[in-house]
Amino acid sequence: MATATGKLWSAGLRNGAPVWLLEWTLRQRLPRRVLLAVDTSDSCVPEGERLKALFRVLANILDLGDSCSLWVLGRREKATEAVINHHHDRQRLAQNLAGGLTGVRGGTWLTATLDAMLAEAARSDSAAESFFLLASDGEVFDAGALAARKLPRLGFVRLGDRDSRQLEVLQAQTTAVTATEPALKSFLIDPLLSVRLQHGWRGERLVEFSDQGEIVGELPKSDPLPIATGRDAVRVAFVGGNEPQPQLLYAAGGKSWSESQVERQNLSPGVTALPHLVIRALQGNEVDWDWERLKLLAADHAKKQEFDCPKCHRTKLLARRKLFCSCERLLVARDGITRHEVRALYADPVRFSVRDDGEVSRTPELCQWDTGNDAYDVREAGGQRWLVLNLDKS
Repeated sequence: MATATGKLWSAGLRNGAPVWLLEWTLRQRLPRRVLLAVDTSDSCVPEGERLKALFRVLANILDLGDSCSLWVLGRREKATEAVINHHHDRQRLAQNLAGGLTGVRGGTWLTATLDAMLAEAARSDSAAESFFLLASDGEVFDAGALAARKLPRLGFVRLGDRDSRQLEVLQAQTTAVTATEPALKSFLIDPLLSVRLQHGWRGERLVEFSDQGEIVGELPKSDPLPIATGRDAVRVAFVGGNEPQPQLLYAAGGKSWSESQVERQNLSPGVTALPHLVIRALQGNEVDWDWERLKLLAADHAKKQEFDCPKCHRTKLLARRKLFCSCERLLVARDGITRHEVRALYADPVRFSVRDDGEVSRTPELCQWDTGNDAYDVREAGGQRWLVLNLDKS
């Protein structure tokens, strides 16, 4: 199963605090790897159709990302292997397994095949769970070898009705499984998967957000941070402090491993809307203003300033006509906020005080000032210069 890459966006709040937003899709289950050994000796030849039925059931119950490898008892070499990457691979898997069946002369021996299967399991991806299955009539001459092997649970699918001393030994060392869907599903059960987020971060707030960009709540600053079962992804905002170094720590079925592939980028206007919505929520659901553009408007007495849209990148939009692009995005915001969203936040015009050095205050105020025919204006009042925005101008 492919490892999901996390996304870590870096940005800043109006108060100067750095913030990092992490979104990382979680594994919901371990891929299963079935290691199947089949008895093709003369005594099992009449069971060919039963074996093919077993292969079809396996193909039906395995999920995307699961695989099955086949050995013929008595041989070390793997006969065939198939992975279910797409739904149509199921039929191909059953066909591949049936095509891997070849006869064996000289009786049925387990040791060499079992050692090869154990070696294969040891080499497999740590983020995969191996299941061992044996299909035979039980006449395995060295069945006693199982007792000397440190083998995980071995499922035994009995072929035919023959009784033998070796069968009794084999049944004592294995778990009986019938070649039916309910029985195989019960045997190939997914182990419980747990995950923690290790981050190495120390800061002011650790906040969980939703896939809609809403703040879910504050999180404890523990490291590693346990993730609740059933979550489809980790979505966390780190506010203040040092840059996090996130890793996912997984554990399942006696295995443990970590995943640390993270794509890092600065939050810019062209980035998907989700992180911008989170930044807005962290700042009290206010507009993430583009302070450089506001500064340009404050200095634009001739009202000739043009901007490109931060979302659709239409160019040379004259700001005095309206502060929104035809795609409805606010030209003086970094988060791609829409006209509808702005109106929900600001029902009246807003003003920003302008310092002598041209910098615009970080605190917008509602006002009742008229900007005339234009979408913005710069005026003096009470010894203070103000930039006024008419966000209702269309």
